[in-house]
Amino acid sequence: MIQKQCIRSLGLSALKRSICGQSWTQWTHWRPINTGTTHQRVVTQELLKDEESDKDLTKVTELFGRVNRQIIDGNCGQNFAVIHMFGKQMVVHNNDIISFRNTIPAKAGEVIKLEKCLLVGNNSFTLIGRPVLSRDLVQIEATVLEKTMTHTYYNVFAIPRNHNFRRWRFQRYPLSMLRINRIDICHPLNQTQHVVN
Repeated sequence: MIQKQCIRSLGLSALKRSICGQSWTQWTHWRPINTGTTHQRVVTQELLKDEESDKDLTKVTELFGRVNRQIIDGNCGQNFAVIHMFGKQMVVHNNDIISFRNTIPAKAGEVIKLEKCLLVGNNSFTLIGRPVLSRDLVQIEATVLEKTMTHTYYNVFAIPRNHNFRRWRFQRYPLSMLRINRIDICHPLNQTQHVVN
């Protein structure tokens, strides 16, 4: 109710102008002040300091420090990742063999880099992308094992009113098989690859 009165008295554009210069750690509190007359109302603005934001900031920096120490030391254990290929998402580990019903332009035996990584993690922590993780943060390499066709699918097309009318349709789709060679987290969080190199 108070917010509606404030918007009516100030107007929407003045309200936007008054809020825009504030930092994210400060909250705005509107309080209507009655001047004694029933027709006029003055609205003042008070800035309230958020004491919990400093505590949260220290917790976040401690968490980033712990994760960065584990990335630098390399004692994270076996990594897993969620990758996105050809409209499908898959959870992969090291030395997994995955297959896609699609063709890959690389030849059999070539090593490729999978760049659409949605999530990477291990037994200590998990990094989630929004929607994908940075290309230079996570590196997933895979080897193309085989490029072949699927087994034959068939479909019977029949018209019930026409007796003995059947058509058989046979289809085969391309199939690609990959082996995941390695899943690496390349550098600590909140640092770019140029700074590390």
